[in-house]
Amino acid sequence: MPALDYPAELAYLCGDFEAMEHLIETVMASANSLLEKVNVYRISIQAKTAENKLIEAIAIGTQLLQQLGVAMTESPTPADVQQLIQEISELIGDRNVEDFVHLPVMTDANKLAIIQAASSIMAAAYICGSPLFPLLTALLVKLSLRYGNTGISGYNYACYSMVVCNLLQDVNLATQFSQLALNVVLKLDAKVTKPEVLIILGAFIRHRKSHIKETLPLLSQSYAIALEVGHLQSVGH
Repeated sequence: MPALDYPAELAYLCGDFEAMEHLIETVMASANSLLEKVNVYRISIQAKTAENKLIEAIAIGTQLLQQLGVAMTESPTPADVQQLIQEISELIGDRNVEDFVHLPVMTDANKLAIIQAASSIMAAAYICGSPLFPLLTALLVKLSLRYGNTGISGYNYACYSMVVCNLLQDVNLATQFSQLALNVVLKLDAKVTKPEVLIILGAFIRHRKSHIKETLPLLSQSYAIALEVGHLQSVGH
């Protein structure tokens, strides 16, 4: 994170949204490229989500994605989502889902920015029931399978496990993706992403095949790590 981003992040964590907005404007004015602005866009999206301004959060994220070259539709159809799911299935082929933990680390700066931007609006999209949630989830998983893993990939794999459960009703495949999510987070030591992954595993996936006593420790661990890294959304869960 560039040094100029830290004050904006700190203001957000302290709940001083007015100061945060002023600092974000300062970063935007001094940035030399769109990629340098992505992180403060993420901070702004997190703040809007925390304020329950979900539509505004999604609007910021979708506009950023369009600037990054992602063709976005505000009202994706089930056919749009199914197309991406089919492409993911083709990318997997006859390989085991668990093996994708060994993908190389993603290095493409533009793809990394897309993943950061899209991931930042996932919570808002899910909470307000936007059809963008399954679309973005599938898009992000496709990017990771094609270009390599990043710390945020673990969160995206976990979200995809929810999509697989709800849309495909394939609990076994969903469990495989949830385990992949955890393995990626552990391998890349993605501590900032880990609380979100643990919440999804503990609250949405593991209980489908395991006793609830195996899910509660995941939620406790998520809360503790979220406090440590300042992930307020996960703390609130």
